[in-house]
Amino acid sequence: MDESADLRRALADASHGMATGAIAVARGRAEDALAINPGDLAARLIANQAAFLLGDFAAALAHVEHGEALHPECADFALRRARVLLVSNDTGAARAALAVAEAKLTASGDTPADCATLWGMIGDAHALLNDFEMARAAYVRAIAGAPELALHHFNRAVIARYLGDPAAAAAGFEATVAREPFHAEAWLNLVQLVRQTPGATHVATIEALLARLPESVQTARARYQLHYAAAKCHEDLGEGMASFVHLDAGARLMRASLAYDVRGDLGMIDLLRRKFPQGQTPAPVRGFRGIRPIFVLGLPRSGSTVVERILTSHSQVGTVGESSAFARALADVARSAGVDPSDAGALILASRRLDPAAIGRRYAELTAPWRGPEACFVDKLPDNWRLVALIARALPDARIVHTTRDPMGTCYALYKTLFNQTCPWSYDLDELVAYYGAYRGLMAHWRGVTGVHMIEIAHETLVERPEPVIRQLLADCGLEWQPACLAFHENRRPSTTQSAAQVRAPLNRDGVDQWRRFAHLLGSLRSRIDALGPLA
Repeated sequence: MDESADLRRALADASHGMATGAIAVARGRAEDALAINPGDLAARLIANQAAFLLGDFAAALAHVEHGEALHPECADFALRRARVLLVSNDTGAARAALAVAEAKLTASGDTPADCATLWGMIGDAHALLNDFEMARAAYVRAIAGAPELALHHFNRAVIARYLGDPAAAAAGFEATVAREPFHAEAWLNLVQLVRQTPGATHVATIEALLARLPESVQTARARYQLHYAAAKCHEDLGEGMASFVHLDAGARLMRASLAYDVRGDLGMIDLLRRKFPQGQTPAPVRGFRGIRPIFVLGLPRSGSTVVERILTSHSQVGTVGESSAFARALADVARSAGVDPSDAGALILASRRLDPAAIGRRYAELTAPWRGPEACFVDKLPDNWRLVALIARALPDARIVHTTRDPMGTCYALYKTLFNQTCPWSYDLDELVAYYGAYRGLMAHWRGVTGVHMIEIAHETLVERPEPVIRQLLADCGLEWQPACLAFHENRRPSTTQSAAQVRAPLNRDGVDQWRRFAHLLGSLRSRIDALGPLA
């Protein structure tokens, strides 16, 4: 038997499987190659990657350990160890593994070009850890090794935006499109950084790119991103009709790409109302104490990021960002009770009998690696508005801050925002307004549920009377007044949200009044909102 030929065939099959998305096939053939030669580096890396992508993290870690034993000089395995540790929420060990990877890579003697891909992956890992300065440094090294690749320029630009460095972000996005003119996401990020003006706008270039892109399934993502970019340019220029033409085209393309039925979400919201009825006085619930989270929630684009920045400008308040930790804690406790958390209906039906202290304790465990030394911390995941009653039961020391905005301002801002993996209901006006109505109904319902106390912050009131509103917010959160909270725009913490640029400017009426500039074009949206009737 020609083992070398068998090894070559197995490796070729494994590589082809990875390239074509046949991950299970790739894994099997990589393991066949390892059975022939356990020391084959390429086979070990493919087997690790395939196991990781298939969610078999124990096997992925085992491949890392075998690889490190046989190839101790290879930085790749330390990086892959960090990735598995990140999935396990072991951030301290992940950072240690990344440090090992960086040290090995630096000492390897490889050329910058040979190291570029690994430095890019190290940057990705640091970004997931919210270590943005280290991520930026890694991307700089990746660019030094492969300056021709748009990917590394794009990633560095995103990190610069998070860190509040708009000039570096713009330069990075411009470098990206210089190398890859049809990089639609870079164009969208670029025009979102600053207001476009008649003397400095990218709209002609973007519309020319759109005209050159063929209409196909393969180009749909680039086309809707370019439509949203063009809409932003026209909006800045006060060209409402042109902006809406692009918004409509982009939203239709985005909606067509989604397998989504808003009726499922509306049904779950109604089920929550029925499961947690008003007017009851349940037996005292003992949740988990010992941490002081401040949940800032509400629909996206309602001013929640500004409120987060105000709170985290206080010396006693940290942040875990937009964390899914509470939903994960609920899912983990449900799973341990024999409930399938992927069945949203079953989860809601079971939620009231789950141990609230266990949910709160699990939440504390999940957020521990991301919390700082501050006495309080903000958890700013907008979607937590659906879980208000459960949060109140599980975490009795929590504060719940609900941010609101004028219905027209909210819905217009939602419709003109291209979200990544969230808000599938925001790309069709009928679905958007139906969802908005269900949200407002549930928030009104929560106010009448025993044990639920919410701090309400209306964005318009905050803009009109910032100091008294901020003073009251701090008092309601059990915090003393600190002037830094009024100067929240000077807060240097990174921001990863859609509002990263806006929150570094003082409060102003631009966001409040923006929809009014185009009110004559928003009749269809207005009529849909009016049809909801009075909103609580």
